[in-house]
Amino acid sequence: MQYKSRAIVLHKIDYSDTSIIVYLFTEKFGRQSFLIKGAKRKNSKIKSIAFQPLFLLEIEAYHKIKNNLQILKEIKVEPVLYSISNNIIKSSISLFIAEVLYHTLKEETANPETFNYIYNSIQVLELQDENINNFHIHFLIGLTKYLGFFPNNNYSNNYFDLIDGSFKNHIPSHNHFLNKKQSEILYLLISRKSGQNIPIMAKNKIEFLAKLMEYYKIHIDGFGDIKSLHIFNTLFHS
Repeated sequence: MQYKSRAIVLHKIDYSDTSIIVYLFTEKFGRQSFLIKGAKRKNSKIKSIAFQPLFLLEIEAYHKIKNNLQILKEIKVEPVLYSISNNIIKSSISLFIAEVLYHTLKEETANPETFNYIYNSIQVLELQDENINNFHIHFLIGLTKYLGFFPNNNYSNNYFDLIDGSFKNHIPSHNHFLNKKQSEILYLLISRKSGQNIPIMAKNKIEFLAKLMEYYKIHIDGFGDIKSLHIFNTLFHS
């Protein structure tokens, strides 16, 4: 079956000296893996450089249900993300988010609501010039709506239980919870109006992001560790 679709770049790995495997989140078939032979060659029709983290693509591909690796016929980087490509903060945010999505999006079926949320968020990051330091936190909390574990907003100056997904008026009997300061930050983030920036101090941001990754790990099977988290924190949260 040949089809056309919008797609978002999640990850790429080397397959050989000249070829790569790329993981895309497609609008029509969810997460898909593609083998691109000769992508590293100068005369390649489909070049490796087109598959940067969170790049937005228009693809034409062949889909075979029983194949683990699909085949791309043509791609077009559209729209081109000039600001993300040339801004170190935005490109680092993209790298981090792409790694989280690579560990999160595993279904090989269409999920238009999730796709549109991610696709539109990337375009917002491209166009936004101010208040982008917390973009990844806002994005990841918003994403939980589509993944099925958005926090229950029952805050009352208490503790957020990462397992239960709701605020409690006492410290949970396990270690998977937010302290009062972190719980307050979460409440402000899930209650914020669209476009509103919630300031978070650097130290609090590092701790909060680590807890947010813990929340993802609890609710997504096989989520694993995010390798770019330490580098990301070192560069932008200190």
